[in-house]
Amino acid sequence: MKKNVLFSSSQPSQPSRFYTFRDVCDECDARNKTLFFLSKKFKQQNMCEIHDFLEKYAQSKPKKRRKPAYKKPDSIKELERLHFQKKKEKSPHNPYPVKTLFRDDSANGLTKCIVAWLELHGHFAGRVNTTGTYSQRLGKYIHSGSRRGMADITAVIGGKHVSIEVKTGRDRMRSEQMKVKQEIEGAGGIFIVVSSFDDFLKQMESITNSTANASIFENNKNLQKNGIEKGTNEQCGRSAKGSAKQGYG
Repeated sequence: MKKNVLFSSSQPSQPSRFYTFRDVCDECDARNKTLFFLSKKFKQQNMCEIHDFLEKYAQSKPKKRRKPAYKKPDSIKELERLHFQKKKEKSPHNPYPVKTLFRDDSANGLTKCIVAWLELHGHFAGRVNTTGTYSQRLGKYIHSGSRRGMADITAVIGGKHVSIEVKTGRDRMRSEQMKVKQEIEGAGGIFIVVSSFDDFLKQMESITNSTANASIFENNKNLQKNGIEKGTNEQCGRSAKGSAKQGYG
């Protein structure tokens, strides 16, 4: 038995537009309520043919792979322990401090991990907002005023400027970010790109080693300079004393 059926484009209880499909069989009647979006393409065709088409399409379409469950690395667990210990030291009269949880599977989460680690180890770190703030009145983002291409984090490590750009997943460096990177490195600063917290720790190890070597070299240079100046002063003093004695004699 065939009949004409009305199909709604929204919830059945709400008023909405209706589409009339012809030649609908009884067995397909209940399922056809989800097929209103095919009204233009299959307007004059039998609804059973639409079901056949959808079944073939569902079989041919590859299934999306589920994202694997996030496994927190040991470095993040150590960061949480240090952060919780610092919080208890800062507020000794608080009997129930709340433990802050960190994770690095997103750009925002990784940025929080990096800023927290730098502050815990006595370095300066600050986030840079280049996106701006969203205005509901205007319905768009208002530019923050910072230069486009600036890194997500600005830090000072061992007296050295370090810009840290966070890139996770398929995100890549843009042209304006590459330009900023070249300018910072040309001015003597450091620009790094990190994709995970472990990657950040590896690069930080090399940065701290290089800054430590640079500071040792600078200290040795200053000591040598001070020694040369001291020796020169002593030699000048001796020559002055000798000339004075000769004049007295």
